[in-house]
Amino acid sequence: MGRVDTTARIKGMFVYPHQVEQVMARFEEIKRWQIEVTNPGGIDEMVLSIESGAFKREEELLHTFRERIKLRPTLKILAPGTLPPQIRPIEDKRTWD
Repeated sequence: MGRVDTTARIKGMFVYPHQVEQVMARFEEIKRWQIEVTNPGGIDEMVLSIESGAFKREEELLHTFRERIKLRPTLKILAPGTLPPQIRPIEDKRTWD
């Protein structure tokens, strides 16, 4: 049996779910999160979606994320319960032509 992993290589950097989890653990207001990776025009884009009732620490989160993971995602704040119940931490939706 092979190992099933949700690690993604984004803009040349490996992004591991446990690294992201360590960043998210610093922000108690974040209930759930997901990273979505796409590549419009062949350029990787990363969106970090978080569920939070009232999140006011966007810059702090983005700074901490970049400090730990070396990438700066686009942040999308969602109402609690918006993400589907069963999600992958890193959803890779890139297409390769």
